[in-house]
Amino acid sequence: NISVSGASGDAGLTLITSREVSLVNVTAENNSGSGAHIEASDVAIDTGSFSNNGAGGLDVTSQSAIALFGVTANTNQQFGANLFAGDQVSIAQSNFNDNGGYGLSVVTTSLIALEDVNANNNALYGAYLEGDDTVVNTSFFTANGSLGAVSEPVGYGLKVVSTGTVNLTNINAADSVGNQLFGADITAAENVNI
Repeated sequence: NISVSGASGDAGLTLITSREVSLVNVTAENNSGSGAHIEASDVAIDTGSFSNNGAGGLDVTSQSAIALFGVTANTNQQFGANLFAGDQVSIAQSNFNDNGGYGLSVVTTSLIALEDVNANNNALYGAYLEGDDTVVNTSFFTANGSLGAVSEPVGYGLKVVSTGTVNLTNINAADSVGNQLFGADITAAENVNI
């Protein structure tokens, strides 16, 4: 268990290592910079809260995989979570809502899998996913884009850029529920199944 609150500087929690990082029950909230900045060979977080920070919530760079379960990164000044990985990224039962920029950004060259993820009411966009095969199940990406003027909208719910296949099941990213530009925009080199 780790809890960091009210820290000044770049991040409340900074971990830089060439080894694996595994965190359980971690809280990094109300810091003047980001909640947590992690650079490692592999990153797993089980139950974490990275909210109400002066910059971003959770910023992770992994040489291999990233796995998030039960992560909340809400109401940060810039973004909820920013993830760069060399291998697959898996996110389940997590929330990235009400951030001053975007909710969730994932960039990898491998599989992206989201299940029961919410990225709603963010000022720019809900989620941007760039990788190979991409699977999104039972997730919501609504009411994003409050930063842009009505004449120059900037917000969207979900954007996927895939070098493989895309499978979306039981998602809500409709622009009818408040995304400024579009609900979902999918670009894939192979099949798209909705």
